[in-house]
Formats: sequence, structure tokens, C-alpha cells
Amino acid sequence: MAKTLTIVGLGGSLANVSTSRAALQLALEGAATAGAETQLLDIRQLNLPMYNPDDDEPTETAARLIEACYAADGMLWSSPMYPINTMEFATRALRAWAVPYVVPVAAAARVFDRMGQIQDQAVELQLKTLGGEVVRVAERFVTHESPDHETECARAAERVATAA
Repeated sequence: MAKTLTIVGLGGSLANVSTSRAALQLALEGAATAGAETQLLDIRQLNLPMYNPDDDEPTETAARLIEACYAADGMLWSSPMYPINTMEFATRALRAWAVPYVVPVAAAARVFDRMGQIQDQAVELQLKTLGGEVVRVAERFVTHESPDHETECARAAERVATAA
């Protein structure tokens, strides 16, 4: 890889111990292992304001989010289960390519302990594999090695699904 890719993780929840954030951190570890530089944008720490069309300039934290996302070669998003489809719709509205696979963490209370530490090695492997696949696909997109983005995304989904 000629250029170090940047993968930004965005998500979590407002809980002090967020399993969404813990899952995102594992996926970012997978991206880092694959050679990317990573950055975590924790939704709780960002404390983003509600959108106000009368504001001429974004707040400092909104500007940080915008700049990090703009500079990213790839992104990993994580949230509680209920808005997953909404996130996919948002991705498509932004004309972005989504690796067509999610790693749902069913029964998160059993997968992560009370401190947010992973307890399920199969889920850990899937999350880290997802991070690595985002790097692999982003590298192909950046270098234009594969003009068939849909095929690359499908390959990534298959690799993550079989990582257990």
C-alpha cells in the first residue's frame, strides 16, 4: 500500500459503557492491523448540536466531524440496532459505497461484559475482519484497481460472514 489509508469510526451511544462503541473499537483495531490509520469519533464525546438551518457556521465539534469524514478513505459506523437501516439509507444518500455487511451483535449484554470488554471470540473476529475488509476495499477504491465496486463489496461481505 503506497499511501496510508485513514479509516474513521463514527458511532457509539450515549451510555457510559456503550457496546456499540466497544464493537466499533474492535472493528477499528482490525482496520489498524490491516495497515490503516484510524480515528474514533465517539458520538457521546462529540456532543453534536441539533441541526439549525439559521446557523451560518457549524459548531467546533460539527466541523471536526465534517473534516474527519471528508478526509477519510473509509468509514465504520456503529450504533444500537434500531437505526441500522437508517444508516444504510444515509450512506446511499451521500452517494457512498457501503460494504454490504453488518455485524449485528445480538444479546450484547452476553457478548460484552459490564465494562465493555468482548466475551465472544467469534464476534470479535467478525468485527476485526470487518475493519480489515473496509481497509482492503478502500485501498482498491483509492487506487482504482477494481472498477467493479459492487463485486469488491460483495467479496468483503463474504469474508466477514465466514470469519466466525
